[in-house]
Amino acid sequence: MIGGAAAALVGAMFVVVSIGIGFFNRGHGDAIGSFLTQTVFHLSAVIVFCAFTMVPTLDWNWFGAGLILGALIGLGYSALVARNVARRRELELVDHFWYGAAPVTGHLAVLAAGVMAIERFPYSLEVLAFATALLVIGGIRNSWDMIVFLVTRERDRGDAT
Repeated sequence: MIGGAAAALVGAMFVVVSIGIGFFNRGHGDAIGSFLTQTVFHLSAVIVFCAFTMVPTLDWNWFGAGLILGALIGLGYSALVARNVARRRELELVDHFWYGAAPVTGHLAVLAAGVMAIERFPYSLEVLAFATALLVIGGIRNSWDMIVFLVTRERDRGDAT
């Protein structure tokens, strides 16, 4: 279910882009990377992590190794985005959490799930479920945040003319 929700949200991001077509240009490249691209990245990561759980031939070692690799890629990317988000002083604290800290936390939890799977600790799949749910909830929140920003921005621009 979480993977399906992530896939649906990736599709919804195309709606966000079409609504914000006037805003998304080269002059806003940093904002696109910090907000739009990272949301699609994390939702896509959720799809991959969930797909891993459906491969019947993966043993616990390969399953854990795949999660660890994906988590390290996600952590690296999340750290770069979190740094960019932290530099934006105009953002509210809640935005710093959802665009910066939540993805890092989600990928750290995936890393923990991968290590737990290799060590055959119980609850590795529960930790993975928490991590993917956090990333999807962040994707829902951030998609909504972008839509509200773009719609109100367009309205403000229309009122000024």
